[in-house]
Amino acid sequence: MRDLIKKLLRETLDYKGEHSAPDKDDTPIYDMTQTLPDDIYSNDAVRLYGEHSDEYSDQYSIHIIHSVRNKPKAKVKIYRAVPDLNYDVSKKIKELSSIISYKNQFGFYPMKNKIVNDLDAKYYDSISDYDKRMQQIYNDIETEINNLSAQKSKGLTINNGDWVTINPDYAKSHGRNNLNNKFKIITKTVPANTLFTFGDSIHEWGYNEGVNEGINEGINEGVNLAIFITDSYIIIFDKATLNFYGVATYEKIENGLYHIPAMGAEKGYGFYLFNIILTLINPDYLIADRDSSTSALAVKMLNRIYQDPNIEHITLKPTDKNYFHYPNESSEYNAIVNTKFRIKKPLNVSKMLADGKAIMAKQKIRTDKLNDKAFDYFSNKLG
Repeated sequence: MRDLIKKLLRETLDYKGEHSAPDKDDTPIYDMTQTLPDDIYSNDAVRLYGEHSDEYSDQYSIHIIHSVRNKPKAKVKIYRAVPDLNYDVSKKIKELSSIISYKNQFGFYPMKNKIVNDLDAKYYDSISDYDKRMQQIYNDIETEINNLSAQKSKGLTINNGDWVTINPDYAKSHGRNNLNNKFKIITKTVPANTLFTFGDSIHEWGYNEGVNEGINEGINEGVNLAIFITDSYIIIFDKATLNFYGVATYEKIENGLYHIPAMGAEKGYGFYLFNIILTLINPDYLIADRDSSTSALAVKMLNRIYQDPNIEHITLKPTDKNYFHYPNESSEYNAIVNTKFRIKKPLNVSKMLADGKAIMAKQKIRTDKLNDKAFDYFSNKLG
């Protein structure tokens, strides 16, 4: 169990630790001219907008972009490389199954096989009859295969808000380069009007069904949370099933101002993640992204929070004493940086912990210092 928890935490950070994908407020795949010049639809598009990689074809993605132009209901197959949560288990099952297959085919075990030799040595003194000893080895291997099969995690799926690609080779390249080559490619066929871009890639898209998952949507007071907190990460899971609910990264800039560059939650659990941030970090002011390429994402996310009827917000004026001004940023962005948020019906995290509806492990360690010690601490708390 502890190894599984450590594995899930590591792969969750790989899978979710990224900036938000483009959504319905951005450019749809069926009308790229909302962001790019008309030449995106020309015969010169590959030269102008391609990445010219040896690992995947620019022509493949451009062909799809051209084929769905002005066709919002056209079907598009999307791909995503995700951590193969069962990679090590499946590898072990395959190794054991090959021994069983060999024995069934030839009537004896493969020579100089360490697994077979170790089991033979284990039973050599207690089972003197050779045939019975060989059968016991067979039984042990089958039992181990069944035990390992029962440990397999449910596979990841493509969800609303995910980064995806329309190019299968691009997905494979991402898996090889970002997931230590331990990945699976998952797919889904969706309407063109659910795929959006910032206009900076012909291969990467945001999958968004156009659903505004309000911060408080899907509140379930009976939820059982596992909360893992470091000096710069908050991750929430279901403490029984270990299903991922949400992750946020954060850093303290100065005084009570906190920077949150990335925050993502499964549908219905944004409430818990946002509430935990407000309750446990206790910021005076929240959400500031100093990276100019992503500041628009912070503005977009906070604008949605503004619209949630269960969230109250107080915004400082530029003349106020504690106003925090970012040079060279828009007035809208500075307004969001200087906003304090409060949930009208707060989740009582302390009571959830006391009632056993949540467990929490805090570790004073920076994100870039996450190591086995930190994961062991959390897995021990859960295990």
